[in-house]
Amino acid sequence: MPISPDIRRAIEIIDQRISSLVKIKEMLIKEFEVDQEGLAESVRGPKKTRKESLVEFLKMNGPTLWKDILSRTGMPRGTLASVLNDKKIFMQLEDGKWDLVK
Repeated sequence: MPISPDIRRAIEIIDQRISSLVKIKEMLIKEFEVDQEGLAESVRGPKKTRKESLVEFLKMNGPTLWKDILSRTGMPRGTLASVLNDKKIFMQLEDGKWDLVK
């Protein structure tokens, strides 16, 4: 399927902006003598797994209903269901709230 001229132009503009951003990044790295090893981690910190994030959430918030975990963490439904399926870490209380296994 041929690409329309508008889409082709949009792609060209995006490529130009990416190129400009790469140049800016290189200039900053050079100017401030940034060690690229661990650069991403130093900017946003080590990435947590969903399970680690949920453990942290429950430690800070205590037992929480599933729907509230879903809305407050922004975790996808299927992911949340899968993570809570780890019965060594998570348990559902009699009132329906989820908590950490003691």
